[in-house]
Amino acid sequence: MALTWIGGGLVDAIDELKNVGETGIAPTAGAVPSAAYAPSDRAPAVTTTDAKAAERITVEISELLVSIYNSVDAVESKMFRRVRGLGVTMSEARIVQIVGDETFHTDRQISVSQIAAEAMVKIPSMTAGVNRLVDRGFLTKERDESDGRRVNVTLTRKGEEVYRLHTIFHMRMAAAIMEGMSLEDMGKFHAGIERLAAFYRAEEEK
Repeated sequence: MALTWIGGGLVDAIDELKNVGETGIAPTAGAVPSAAYAPSDRAPAVTTTDAKAAERITVEISELLVSIYNSVDAVESKMFRRVRGLGVTMSEARIVQIVGDETFHTDRQISVSQIAAEAMVKIPSMTAGVNRLVDRGFLTKERDESDGRRVNVTLTRKGEEVYRLHTIFHMRMAAAIMEGMSLEDMGKFHAGIERLAAFYRAEEEK
């Protein structure tokens, strides 16, 4: 049966599957047909054992995501402290990454409001975060020569070091996940991560 994670529990998407039977519209990718509504001439019914296995895997994935989320900040912060005493949090490293992605070895510029839009946070909150990183020597702020109302943000040498380490750390994470995967498996994993990113974007926009 199709399983949807809502409010910490698993809910059977029965209504959606009924509509499939009435309209002929195929279920969404990853959905498993319910035994009650699966067309007998197209797909075999899924057993109760399969449904329980799917629910167990979904719960385990949820727990792993929480564990990873809680660990990444601590592990990356420890790495920054260990390498030349760079003490930045994951959220601060994210700001550095946004600035670096736009400006590092490019002719492009980025403002505080653009950083806020990319990080999907409010401008006052981003202004405070950028100012903290400026005070600690990771970023600089300069008035735009062609538009006096605009303030551009750039990396310092110290900020460039954080940017490189942050990028390498995340590339190592991705490589560890995909080690031994076939190209087909990588494609499926990539699609799953895109759906997770879309879920977070939708939640942040509420």
